[in-house]
Amino acid sequence: MPVWFSFGSFEDNSSWINVGIVANTSGSENSSSSLQKEEIIENAAYPTYSPDGTSFAYMKKIDEKYVIIRDGNISSQKYDNIIGFSYSIDGKSFMYAAEINGRKIIVKDGVESPYYDSISFSDDWKSYAYMKKIDDKFILIKDGVESQKYDTIDNITYSSDGKSFVYTATVNGKEFVVKDGVESQKYDRILSPVYSPDGKSFAYSAMINSEYVVIKDGIQSPKYNGISWYPTYSSDNKSFAYIAIIDDKYIVVKDWVESQKYDSVNNLTYSPDGKSFAYVVEINGKYIVVKDWVESQKYDDIYRDFTYSPDNQGFAYTVKIGEKTMIVKRNY
Repeated sequence: MPVWFSFGSFEDNSSWINVGIVANTSGSENSSSSLQKEEIIENAAYPTYSPDGTSFAYMKKIDEKYVIIRDGNISSQKYDNIIGFSYSIDGKSFMYAAEINGRKIIVKDGVESPYYDSISFSDDWKSYAYMKKIDDKFILIKDGVESQKYDTIDNITYSSDGKSFVYTATVNGKEFVVKDGVESQKYDRILSPVYSPDGKSFAYSAMINSEYVVIKDGIQSPKYNGISWYPTYSSDNKSFAYIAIIDDKYIVVKDWVESQKYDSVNNLTYSPDGKSFAYVVEINGKYIVVKDWVESQKYDDIYRDFTYSPDNQGFAYTVKIGEKTMIVKRNY
């Protein structure tokens, strides 16, 4: 027979749950014995074991504040919020981020950092970084290692696998990318740095003397009058694309291959598997869908709602011809 759990209500619209009594409906001696090994922890969430299984931690709510409980003992002071926590890979170190009065703090093995307004973490919570102001300069501290001083620091970003780390910085009015501790060329402005989904490729846009370029993995594009759609990666990591402006016309650049020029281009979209791409263009007041470099017929308007099916076999969008509005649906 099953074991039934009785749950109480959520508190303050949060995910903290009061867990009721465990009821055994079987009445068997074996079932009673198995229940003796079970523990219910009230007002607690996010159970986490160390990688070697020798330590166990979770968050607990006490008097409208939050604490870390590790191996049955309260191992933190009370905070307004605990953002997250993690064991090191070998299980010997423990780190968490917390918030008091709107400011954030890192606590690693019981040692608190100063309080900061902004902290960034890798997705696996194995690395963290934050800014610190010293006089009129800024430094970035990543896993306890300090950068040099900069006039500003912005766009702190980890790759999805946590193995790469980037931010933008300025010195004397010039902005550049610092990726894994290595500074890029200096530009007038850095725009929209982005990693590929697997974290192995990196791209961004930059401005030089009122012209724009795209840089991907150290390779720089020709100069453009503008970038209207910043670099975008396909889900399979094999392709990237952006929309650039040349002499008041628009082009799509996919894997460094340029399309023809159009009056406008928008809605650059990859299929879910990353193998197909599409966008909408305008030519002399008429609109066209371009899918995998092949143009559709011309329409009076095309809604910005075109979509791929989840299995990548279907493609649909809304068009307008005169006063008629209709959906164009293709199957492949």
